[in-house]
Amino acid sequence: MEQPEEKSNSTRKSIISTVALIGLLLLLMYAAPMLSEKLKEWSEKSKAEQKADVSSEELSSHGPEVSPELAQWLPQIEAQLPKNEQGGPKYQLLHVRLSQDSSQLLLDLQEQKEEGAQRVDIILSRDQFGRYTSEDEAFPMRVYPPAASH
Repeated sequence: MEQPEEKSNSTRKSIISTVALIGLLLLLMYAAPMLSEKLKEWSEKSKAEQKADVSSEELSSHGPEVSPELAQWLPQIEAQLPKNEQGGPKYQLLHVRLSQDSSQLLLDLQEQKEEGAQRVDIILSRDQFGRYTSEDEAFPMRVYPPAASH
């Protein structure tokens, strides 16, 4: 009598093992794509963070891109940029360009934030007196062209 009971126990164990193995395989089949997708998201996120860190380091290590004619305008422009709570610059000046007809001065800025950098463009239009003023209330700026050297 012990033999049929032993056989049924071993059969039961092998059935349970087989079902567990099939369940594990099914779980792996369905979970693997989700896991690989999550891994891709995490790697893309870390790459984007590293890229943002590198680009902000590159930007902070280099000054703004400015033509030699506009370089003398920089102190005046940078002095008028908004400040953060600590009194430091809230925005980093990336580019300064003058339109071909000299009617507009374009400033490309990048907000210096810990959670991410936001780019801002400011257009200063030349008025009847030759100064460049911003119509954006968030950036009230007035830039006077340097006097022509004689």
